[in-house]
This record gives sequence, C-alpha cells and structure tokens, in this order.
Amino acid sequence: SIFVYKAYYDDRAMMNTIRILAISKCLHAKAKIEIDVNGVISPLSGYPIEGKCPWKWAKRCAWNSYELRSKPVIDVPDQVITIVGIQLNLRFILLCLLFRRL
Repeated sequence: SIFVYKAYYDDRAMMNTIRILAISKCLHAKAKIEIDVNGVISPLSGYPIEGKCPWKWAKRCAWNSYELRSKPVIDVPDQVITIVGIQLNLRFILLCLLFRRL
C-alpha cells in the first residue's frame, strides 16, 4: 500500500518534474513504480525521506515517508488539469494535478 500525501509539479531551476510525497511500508528495490502523464509512461524514482527504510532512529516503524520523483516532463501547458496515473506493482492510483505557471 502507498498513501499519497501531496503531489506537485516542480519547475524550479527548470527541473520540470512531478514530485510526490507519500507514506508506505518499505519499498523493495525491485518495486516497479511508474507514472502516466498525458499518455507518456515513465518510471518514478523513490527515496525514503530519512535516507533509508526502516529509519535508523525508528527501526520498528512499519510505515515510512517517501519522495517519488518523475523524469522531466516535456510540453506542460500554462494551465491544465492533468490526470496522472501512478502504478506500484499491480496497483494503480489516479491523481488530478493542476499545472499553473505564475
């Protein structure tokens, strides 16, 4: 299981990535996490926020926080609501993201 806390489009320093903050049990290195943005499927990189899972200071904690990051997203319009799909192994999550450039 994975619980998504927040998902946002990060265009700082021209990174153009989607970042997702989530809570999950320890993800195995072989866990397949993909994102579908406007029909383009690419892998998500997942990093435990505390560096490793389980946390060094809370080894018995079953749930840990993660940052998931996409590869650069190309051709994002100024403002559009995009359906983003995240696949973790056999599970699929749909999110609506509003891309807004300031």
